[in-house]
Amino acid sequence: MRVDQTSVVLIEDHRAQQEVLAAAFEARGHHVHVAATGAAGLDLVDTVDPDLIVLDLGLPDVDGIVLCKHLRARAACPIIVVTADSDERRLVAALDGGADDYLTKPFSMPVLLARTRVALRHRAAAAAVVDEPILEAGDVRLDMNGYQLMVADELVDMHPRQFMLLALLVRNQGKVLTYAALDRALGSSNASSDERKSWRVAVSKIRKQLGSGPRRPTIHTEHRVGYRLTVPDDAG
Repeated sequence: MRVDQTSVVLIEDHRAQQEVLAAAFEARGHHVHVAATGAAGLDLVDTVDPDLIVLDLGLPDVDGIVLCKHLRARAACPIIVVTADSDERRLVAALDGGADDYLTKPFSMPVLLARTRVALRHRAAAAAVVDEPILEAGDVRLDMNGYQLMVADELVDMHPRQFMLLALLVRNQGKVLTYAALDRALGSSNASSDERKSWRVAVSKIRKQLGSGPRRPTIHTEHRVGYRLTVPDDAG
């Protein structure tokens, strides 16, 4: 997908912020459609069928978490939420409600644009691998039928639960997966502190087994939120 073919719906009620964000996206070839309310944003999404939605959670007419859920029901594209509220519970609720990523205000435009590139780059790839028997991320390859993991063409033996966790991260590469999302997908009943500790242990072991390399994917910890897997830009 070429950048100059992408359409962005920006839902932001602050006029100055609208102008700054719209100018930055347009300077990079995106077609930007701006809405100042949640209702207008929903109408735009239905009309435009965007490639990306940037959503401010602090809107005047509707709770941002509720709106995020409605947007996810109507659009398959990545949703990046931005908010001045640093309450981790709301960030987690937004991610569990369908958002792919988040930034807290104030944030730098280079960071937002970098997150945008990642979301757009992995949109098609993530959709394509959901039901595929072979999953790939950089030089990591998972055979879902044979439960085999290849790292840089070498077979790596991995515990089944860790293998499934890695597969889930690869399927959703570039997206933040919350602890609650991991619990639902991999069979745990809640996101208790003990369960979060078990995820931390599992991720730590996966990182050690993957090792490092120029094409190696990286698992990032989103503090008190969850995890995100990314692939180096030149790793394909």
